[in-house]
Amino acid sequence: MFELGKITADQRKKALNEIQGLKFNDYKEYIKHAHFVLYVKEMLEQKYGKDVVEQGGLKVYTTIDGKLQDYAEKVVSEKGEYDVKAYGTNNAALLTVNAKTGDILAMVGSRDYYNEEIDGNVNVVLRPRQPGSSFKPIVYAQLFYKGYGPGTVIEDVPTKIGSNDQPSNFDGKWLGQISIRRALGQSRNIPAIKAYFLDGQQDSVIDLAVKMGITTLDKKHDYGYPLAIGAAEIPLVDMVTAYSVFATNGKRPELTPILKVVNSNGDILEEKKPKDFEQVMDPQIAYLINSILSDQSVAVGSRMFIDGKINAAKTGTSTKENKKDASAKGTTVRPMDGWIIGYTPTVVTGVWIGNTDGSGLGYTADGYNTAAPIFHDVMAKALESMPSEPFPEPDGIKHVAVSKASGKLPGPNTPASMITNEVFSSTGVPTEVEGQFYKVKIDKISGLLATEFTPKDAVQEVTFQNYQPIANLFNWKQELLDYYKNEEEKKKTAPEGTPAPETPVVEGDLRPGTPPTTYDNIHTADTAKKAPVVNIINPVAQTSIAQGNLAVNVEIKGENGIQTVEYYLDNDKKYFTGTNPYTGHIIVPKTLTPGSTHLIVAKVIDKLGYSAQSAIEVKIGSGAITPTPSTTP
Repeated sequence: MFELGKITADQRKKALNEIQGLKFNDYKEYIKHAHFVLYVKEMLEQKYGKDVVEQGGLKVYTTIDGKLQDYAEKVVSEKGEYDVKAYGTNNAALLTVNAKTGDILAMVGSRDYYNEEIDGNVNVVLRPRQPGSSFKPIVYAQLFYKGYGPGTVIEDVPTKIGSNDQPSNFDGKWLGQISIRRALGQSRNIPAIKAYFLDGQQDSVIDLAVKMGITTLDKKHDYGYPLAIGAAEIPLVDMVTAYSVFATNGKRPELTPILKVVNSNGDILEEKKPKDFEQVMDPQIAYLINSILSDQSVAVGSRMFIDGKINAAKTGTSTKENKKDASAKGTTVRPMDGWIIGYTPTVVTGVWIGNTDGSGLGYTADGYNTAAPIFHDVMAKALESMPSEPFPEPDGIKHVAVSKASGKLPGPNTPASMITNEVFSSTGVPTEVEGQFYKVKIDKISGLLATEFTPKDAVQEVTFQNYQPIANLFNWKQELLDYYKNEEEKKKTAPEGTPAPETPVVEGDLRPGTPPTTYDNIHTADTAKKAPVVNIINPVAQTSIAQGNLAVNVEIKGENGIQTVEYYLDNDKKYFTGTNPYTGHIIVPKTLTPGSTHLIVAKVIDKLGYSAQSAIEVKIGSGAITPTPSTTP
């Protein structure tokens, strides 16, 4: 412009100086659905070579559901940003597939493809991360092959692995004997670890996982029992494939993003055809897992389920130990990855959240609070135009009434409240009758078996449960007995008003262990002869009494010593005392009709539990005067 005479030398100089201060934005080539597009591109390059893909004029028809993909990207971005502030996560990924066809419907590889601070261009759907508890269904599926079922009882009690290693649950609590249904639904760690050992440890678990589509596990690596709670690294794409096996009652789909590829000449290089996928799991085993993971009564929360639909889901949270600051001692455990994978018989959606660099998250982060909200919104969108689809029950599934205490057939003494209906595979139907419960009558005072001399008021019917572990491996039996003995001691010493530990509600008195084998040695023929005697001496039978305060005098004989005297008006206990002369005080209600007759009862109980009573009938008089109490002891 200066050379053309449009600006002066001063203007030219000023413009050159201003240009030096300009900052230009980095060039970004916007790619719609970037992670999915590049995933397809890499797949095509592996098949046809890079030159053909970049210069061959290929037309590629994909499986992506554009509306669902747009919505998924929006949800991952918005809820992912919330998780950054609330839970210390910086990234998220999502994959939704059609389990029946293998079509990839939505793929979001990160919260923001263009965010370099979180390595946003990395497709975390394909990156191995620790799945946490979302791996547990595979462990239990292998256990079901061995004849166990959702109703089988397993122990959630303090358990040592070796001499020093004692794993714990995420909440630091124990639930005692619980069903596998509840153990998996509530994501308890200890039962899953026990299932791992019952499976035969890692080789059998890995064999099943590989059949289901997991590609990153290696038998040469010694994972140990942490494999059961998701310590091995597995990519989201593999976990979604594995859950698709559950969704389809045992068939493993081949996931694909491509429907058809046509070259520049119009030749079809490949085209997806309908295919019957390989059956890699017994349909009955898959159904047992589906039954548990779709059971909202045992799930950790409602975010896992879609209103108006039937779906199964499982969360997961991996953890790692982090050193505390220099002023503190030891280490602290922090969450690392949050997961949820949920499905219907057709649609499977998996979500991962975490930090791309693998660093720990905020202490309150977990799969339910971070990944589940993303899953819920995207899954609801994917299912909105689809009918509610129940999980089909395959041939051979049996519905059986079993004991909640063992998962076996109820025995003659199994309390009615401890019986439930459960589903089993045809090869896992229980045939053994439970023998854990013993119903006996004991003496309350001695704690021994009641005899003919034990007074009626001292006899108590008690049900004893002789707790048995699912298998007596390691020290499981003793650990189970120790746990329940400890719980009993806690009940005895707990301050009044302390909530009871979470145990099954059983009618009557349930105690751990076996009944006593010796008989009541406190109550004898001699003590029975010394049972107390009581007589009401005032008021006199058939007299009229006034409404208001009424004193009742008694004479008592009790060679075993008097514990207490109780006073009743009709059937209502009104007063009790343990102090001589044991006078009773009854309030006669003004609501009683004049002329009506009522029963006054005095019941004496001695220190050995023997009792006796005296009863008189009196009449409510109109204007009657209450008899003057006698001074006779």
